[in-house]
Amino acid sequence: MDNRYNTPMAASRTPARVLGVLFLLLVLVSAPSTLLGLQDVQQADRAWRAGLYEVSATHYQNAARRLPWRGDLWERAGLAALRAGQPDRALDFLQRADRSAGLSPEGRLALGDALWQEGNRLQALKTWETLHADGFLSEDLYRRLAMVYDGPFFNFPAAIEAYRGLLTLSPQDAGARYRLGLLLTVESPSEAFTELNRAAQEDPSLATSAQEMTLALGAALSQDDEAYRFARIGQGLAALGEWRLAEMAFARAHEVNTAYAEAWALHGEAAQHLGTDGRAYLDEALRLGPDSPLVRVLRGLYWQRRGDAARAVNELERAVALEPQNPAWRVALGEAYAQAGEIPAALAEYRYATELAPQEALYWRLLAAFCVHYGVHLEDVGLPAAQRAVLLAPETPSSLDILGWAYLHLGQIDEAKMYLQRALDADPDLAAAHLHMAVLYLQQGQLAPAYPHLLRARDLGADAPEGQQAEELIRRYFP
Repeated sequence: MDNRYNTPMAASRTPARVLGVLFLLLVLVSAPSTLLGLQDVQQADRAWRAGLYEVSATHYQNAARRLPWRGDLWERAGLAALRAGQPDRALDFLQRADRSAGLSPEGRLALGDALWQEGNRLQALKTWETLHADGFLSEDLYRRLAMVYDGPFFNFPAAIEAYRGLLTLSPQDAGARYRLGLLLTVESPSEAFTELNRAAQEDPSLATSAQEMTLALGAALSQDDEAYRFARIGQGLAALGEWRLAEMAFARAHEVNTAYAEAWALHGEAAQHLGTDGRAYLDEALRLGPDSPLVRVLRGLYWQRRGDAARAVNELERAVALEPQNPAWRVALGEAYAQAGEIPAALAEYRYATELAPQEALYWRLLAAFCVHYGVHLEDVGLPAAQRAVLLAPETPSSLDILGWAYLHLGQIDEAKMYLQRALDADPDLAAAHLHMAVLYLQQGQLAPAYPHLLRARDLGADAPEGQQAEELIRRYFP
């Protein structure tokens, strides 16, 4: 009997042949799947180049399943899904890629984007921070960090660092330079002055705001009193609606001089704009400066916001008694009287303000707006006041708007439309003018041209009465 195949060598060769056959069979069986996977990659690439990102994401997903050794395909699927506006799908794909093969820096950046869009903002920030700590530097990453640190997760020094990093890589980004300038107003006013001026030169759309702030910085830097400098900077920031930075400046002012009553009062005003009460700061301001007109005015505004007209009138009457020639105090008192239902007394204060400052369009515009809003003396006081405001400042959008609005209330449609259009030509982003133009069209029964103006007013005035009124009209006329 031949025992050749019972030897150890023969026994070891038999499984090898079997394994070879099994491997060949495995290759033959898996070949169709591999080919399909490669075809998916090609189709995904073509769809990506064509901008068909949802289609591209689906093909990359199929390819990733058919080619499991290609972990990068899950990342590509995630990037495509994110561009397709599908953050939930992108998050799933990117997390799969991270588990299987790890993510590239671009993939980790996109993972943060998907997390952010899905509402997991803290985890998104941690993802971007880790990416930055690992040494990845890019414009896109700095933009995200700046957006977060200068926004929902406010971090003053980190925001400055992010904008500096962004400008290192993109020195022509005037918007980033403007934001950096605003942040530096509290920390380094001289440097802020330089950055804001440069931003205004690089982007004319930023010129007005930048110039307003540089004027405030110039006035502040000309003073020797450090506390006053901070307060003046804070007022400049507040005028731009930068209440978070303004609050920092006001706090610095009364930290430098704890007896600075006006700084305490201004801090209280800023606190209210940031969603807190601010009463403690206003009470300290009153204790330190009971005869300060500004303290009294800001306390009056505090009570107005809380619907306590009697206390508001009392505070503002004190302010006017202390400084009777200040037209701003007269207007504030007039509004308090109006809130208390004392319309004739309110009108008298608004008119007195124009007598105190006859060359300032602002007070004529406010008088006109008061007459329109309360429907009093519109033809003999309100309309002439609006005309005077336009005469003094012919290109001021808000003056043109109030004149158009006054004409509309008087039924003079052609004149109303002309001035409202002029207001929109001067400032296409003026929410009030869009709202008023929409009302004009609605009164004429022209729903189609009214609708886009309502949408613009709603979006531009999201946090203002104009936006709320536009939303109400949209619900009423376009259910």
